[in-house]
Amino acid sequence: MVADVAQPERHRLDFDAVRERCYPLCIGALTAVVWLFWGDRLVAICVKEQWHIDQMYTAIFAFLAITTGFLATFYCTIVCMSDGFVRQIRDTKKMWGFLGFVKRGIILGFAVSLASIPMMIAAPAPTEHFSISAIVVSTWLGCAAWAVAAFYRVASLFFFLFEARTEPRRPAG
Repeated sequence: MVADVAQPERHRLDFDAVRERCYPLCIGALTAVVWLFWGDRLVAICVKEQWHIDQMYTAIFAFLAITTGFLATFYCTIVCMSDGFVRQIRDTKKMWGFLGFVKRGIILGFAVSLASIPMMIAAPAPTEHFSISAIVVSTWLGCAAWAVAAFYRVASLFFFLFEARTEPRRPAG
């Protein structure tokens, strides 16, 4: 999306375009793998230092609940706008791609917020390598990182959307 705005002649399979579409998922997958291999060590450090790692579940829940609401409000606003630059870009592939990013951010944020509720109740802090609780936390944390990165992608594209220069359309006739 950013690559499309900055250099519209590039193909959608160009490296920058693929990176723009895939980096939230890659960040989530990397986070899950890192936690799966080293999360038990981090939990041991947190226990030793008396840090409240269980608050991670509450913090992610709160952050994603707020950002999901923000994205949903923004989505409704953009879809309902009929004047200004939005009218000029409404039916473009770029706009539909951007709105797809917004929808994915909303869905991911909502899903991880719901998944955070049982995590807040159980507050797993796995101390065993590759245990069931380590896999559950790894999966949840990977999805949370994916959702946060998806929100960041949309938020960073706001600047391109609102700073885009469009030529006014000439009246017919």
